[in-house]
Amino acid sequence: MKKDKIEIRDVFKAAFLWLKTGFRPTLTKNGDMIFFLFPDTEETEKTLHEFFDNLPVPIRDYITMYQILRAEMYLKKGVMKNHE
Repeated sequence: MKKDKIEIRDVFKAAFLWLKTGFRPTLTKNGDMIFFLFPDTEETEKTLHEFFDNLPVPIRDYITMYQILRAEMYLKKGVMKNHE
């Protein structure tokens, strides 16, 4: 049975996936870890291979997406701590 979401822990991979696929990840917390959830599609799998193949991306866009996801990740950690 195929899962409907792929869990990514690495914010760098998540920013690359968001940039290349256009899928904005949802964030979830499991213990102290934050996961970026992406649809489990062939496009997502192909894009992960592109990440590991070190394909070029527009650097300014990549950095912006990385910064947004990193900020959301820290916000999620802080919000979760305040509600526990």
